[in-house]
Amino acid sequence: MKEQMIHEKAIRLIEGGQVVVGGHLVRMEHDKYITEPYHCCDIDYSCSLYSEMYFICKECDKILKKDCFLKLVNNDKEIKQ
Repeated sequence: MKEQMIHEKAIRLIEGGQVVVGGHLVRMEHDKYITEPYHCCDIDYSCSLYSEMYFICKECDKILKKDCFLKLVNNDKEIKQ
């Protein structure tokens, strides 16, 4: 996967948007009170080492300098296109 595409999707997520990753519509969250964000992640079944999901999540972490996690968006009325 191209680094530029990963970076662009991560930026969109950080800005509050939603992107399609691995065929799933996701949004990014972080919470300063959560010490292990991976327990909050909805994507554990489709996130494996070196997958698109993994690289985008890690890019969000790197840009924000804090642990982030991805949440699935499904039929949510607040979907931003």
